[in-house]
Amino acid sequence: MKLSEINNINILVIDNKPSDKALLRSNLDNISNWQFEMRSSVDSRTGLAELRRWHADVILIDYHLEHETGLTALGKIREAGIDRPVIIITRKGDEKLAVEAMKNGAEDYLNKENIDASTLDHSIRWAIERYHEKKFLSDTQELEHHLAYHDHLTNLPNRKLLMDRLHQAITQGYRSGQCLAVMFIDLDDFKDINDTFDHSAGDLVLQLTAQRLKSCVRESDTVARFGGDEFLIILNSIAGAQDAARVAEKIGHVMREKITLQDKQVRISASIGISMFPADSGQINSLLKNADKAMYRAKKSRNEFRFFHSVMNDNIEALIKSERNLNQAIKSDGLSLSYQPVIRTDSGNVIAMEALVRWKHPKAGEISPGEFLPMAEETGLINKLGEWVVNRASMQSDQWRKEGLNSKVSINVSRRQMMNRKFPKSIRKILLHAELDPKDFSVEISESAFQNGYEDIISGLKYLHEFGVGISIDDFGIGHMSIRELNSLPVDTVKIDSSLINDITVNRETENIVKAIIDMAHNLGLQAVAKGVETVEQDRLLRIHKCDQGQGYLYSPAVPGNDAADILAGKICLSETAGETAQFDNNEILMK
Repeated sequence: MKLSEINNINILVIDNKPSDKALLRSNLDNISNWQFEMRSSVDSRTGLAELRRWHADVILIDYHLEHETGLTALGKIREAGIDRPVIIITRKGDEKLAVEAMKNGAEDYLNKENIDASTLDHSIRWAIERYHEKKFLSDTQELEHHLAYHDHLTNLPNRKLLMDRLHQAITQGYRSGQCLAVMFIDLDDFKDINDTFDHSAGDLVLQLTAQRLKSCVRESDTVARFGGDEFLIILNSIAGAQDAARVAEKIGHVMREKITLQDKQVRISASIGISMFPADSGQINSLLKNADKAMYRAKKSRNEFRFFHSVMNDNIEALIKSERNLNQAIKSDGLSLSYQPVIRTDSGNVIAMEALVRWKHPKAGEISPGEFLPMAEETGLINKLGEWVVNRASMQSDQWRKEGLNSKVSINVSRRQMMNRKFPKSIRKILLHAELDPKDFSVEISESAFQNGYEDIISGLKYLHEFGVGISIDDFGIGHMSIRELNSLPVDTVKIDSSLINDITVNRETENIVKAIIDMAHNLGLQAVAKGVETVEQDRLLRIHKCDQGQGYLYSPAVPGNDAADILAGKICLSETAGETAQFDNNEILMK
């Protein structure tokens, strides 16, 4: 902004002395070159309030305010994100303070004892011009820097910035031990676009491709134009190849959406090659080269993605197929729940049912939970699966209630589920919809889920516990949870791991460990449950050590919902479903 362009100026004066403000206004009235509007405040707080509702072209701040210095006021204005030219007004002998203020962002300073219309006119004009020149220079430098590191057509990072980002990602990967993926993307038959239409159509395709690729990744990831019709993506801090595969599938889907070029609708596709750090390499050039090689293998099929290692391709293809099958099973009710009773050891009465999910594939038959549950965790389907389980378990509980059968129901949850803030809220919503008393519902989470700390899952557990849902620590006794940690958690029950129960009758040390866990639970006001009870002798010892509840094949395996209802109704004795035929009589379990 030139001096000649300054005609109408809004001026904010921050000064707590009325006489000084009157002097400034008097001198401003004597300036005939431009019009002005002057407003005033007494400190930075009232000054900021004025600046938020009124645009000031320049700010005059007295250095000697009542409760702060002018330098402090300047700092507060800058911290508030208000960028305006500032002039500091000082007294005679304050030159060093004024220079310090200019180092901190003031444009000029005035000695109030020497202020007249001429000096005030010159200082205000100079401050505004200097401010705009610095801003223009800064904007120009930023623009030049942006152009040096970004592609002019797509505005994506160019190869130079990409290499720097990749170097940073690898360095971070070494520090954190996490994986990253490099995805080399090449548009299929892009030359045909330019030949059929023109280069402007080709440019439009490249711009749309950039937008679509960015929509498929997180803000922390990098999408860059490598050159021509080639793009490259860096996926930072991912769990493994399955995460890269999901992104590649998403890209393949969005890329197939139609594009209108000169009134004609066309489809484009992309071939994607993927290399993994550290599995494929820990070096920039090797990762790029390996991704490029994988991309050329994908080109043979078009609209496909390939990993550099063929074994990884086979594993991912199998994983994707399993993920699709499980997703379909969830949608089409291809899953079922079985229920394993939990009994009171002092009476043998059934007091709860643990819901366990089962999957019978129409072709593959029964699929072990040991197979599909880890896969659900790996692919992110675990939350969707968890909501299905909660829905079905609450529906079954409601059905039992209508039949006059009372039993608590528990489900298993994972660390990943509890890290998702939406999942605990989904449980609450489902229970409210089913009009199920939350005290009749509990969640079980393994002790191993806490081995890397529990700060990221504690909020979800507290949320459910405050709602009334019971919380159990499953597989307890084989981890490293301290009594202090256990006592800090919103927990009602500990379920002793079956490996300890299995060893209780043959190893005195293990028996002492189990007894110590039971005593600890009672001292903390918790219930103790023994998992995997299979023999009468195990049950006898557990009752001697006053374990509250038991669960295992001695009492009953997991059974379908109808059989569980018959157990609750007393139509089926536990001995009829037990792994070892047993019956309860006078609080004793006898072998038949």
